[in-house]
Amino acid sequence: MLLALASSLRRLGLKRILLVGLGAQAVRFAAFAAGGPAWLVIAAMGTHGLVFTFYFIGLVIAVEELSEPEYRASAQGLLSFSRGGVGALVGQLVAGRLYDACALPGGGRHWAPLFALPGLVVAGALVLLALLFRHHPGRQGQTADGGV
Repeated sequence: MLLALASSLRRLGLKRILLVGLGAQAVRFAAFAAGGPAWLVIAAMGTHGLVFTFYFIGLVIAVEELSEPEYRASAQGLLSFSRGGVGALVGQLVAGRLYDACALPGGGRHWAPLFALPGLVVAGALVLLALLFRHHPGRQGQTADGGV
């Protein structure tokens, strides 16, 4: 999948790579929320590698390209902290409450909302990324005076 990212990055550019990753995640969550047919859920499970490579590895590349050289390590640390620290904590708290709220009276869970909510969040992030992200490949790593 990393080889696909490298060739796709040259053809599509960073913004489209991130959009493909987020779009695949939104479709994945929608398939899980729908709960079937079985072939769709199985196919959605197969998109995990695409989502991880195109979005999460794409984010690392974006931070590397968009941050100034003297701040790159700090920017990568902030990305890791937001994804694995604060993001994981908030996600667990929200998911735990949503899991409890989806309990059925006779036991079990109503699973659709557990996948629909993160799917809507990802779809919203997709729209924001499409509208707000600006990438200028020729300008990465330059300082304010135009030097490298």
